Amino acid sequence: MSNANPPQIAYILEPLLSYISSCLPPPVYHALLTLITHGLAFLSALISLGTALITSRPSDWDVQKILPPIITLLAAYLALSSAVRTATWFVRMTTWIIKWGIITAAVSAATAWVFASGGVVPSLTGLALNMLNGQGQDAAGGPRGSRQHGRTRPQAWESFDQHWEWQFEEQQWNTADATSPSQHVQQFIADALQRARDGGLWSIARGALQSFSDPGSPAREGGDSHDDSVNSDGERSAPSGQSY
Repeated sequence: MSNANPPQIAYILEPLLSYISSCLPPPVYHALLTLITHGLAFLSALISLGTALITSRPSDWDVQKILPPIITLLAAYLALSSAVRTATWFVRMTTWIIKWGIITAAVSAATAWVFASGGVVPSLTGLALNMLNGQGQDAAGGPRGSRQHGRTRPQAWESFDQHWEWQFEEQQWNTADATSPSQHVQQFIADALQRARDGGLWSIARGALQSFSDPGSPAREGGDSHDDSVNSDGERSAPSGQSY
């Protein structure tokens, strides 16, 4: 083995390298070939230096015989370390790109889902109400109201006609809904005060979430409604079942 040089070793490894080149992509194969080449050069310089030191006595060591193998060994070591650092940097950069690509895709998907569902607050409120009252139920145990109608929003890849029709239906739906935002706020405050008077903190929080999620449909429990009806003369009449 002491008489073997890098070309002979490469000739021995040629069948293995041919098989590896057929299995790996060209960039990976060239990087691996560079590492093998520098490794063989380092091994050859180390063998030459060891042979020069072993085959002669210490008193016969000459600088002209020892210095060239040492320089070759140092150059091969520097080249091998540079190749290893380059390969390590490539692996780390690839891992970093994959990691942040996955994170960015997840954040983009979450953002698209939030905006498609109407915003952050309605989504979180809906989740909280589902945990407090059950899936799709209000505080009284009935189905929770919703202002969604039959047709859903078309996807981005659908035709423009479907988008125009959906926008027209949304405008008609918003026009038919006569409840103003100020009335929503007043109803929300009234429900919160009513629950603060009749119940504890848990019912207050649950009622507030229910009113904020569906301001158009007050979520009052049975028996808590004290609204008086107004007759045609503008006078308030007594509720059913009561007499003055």
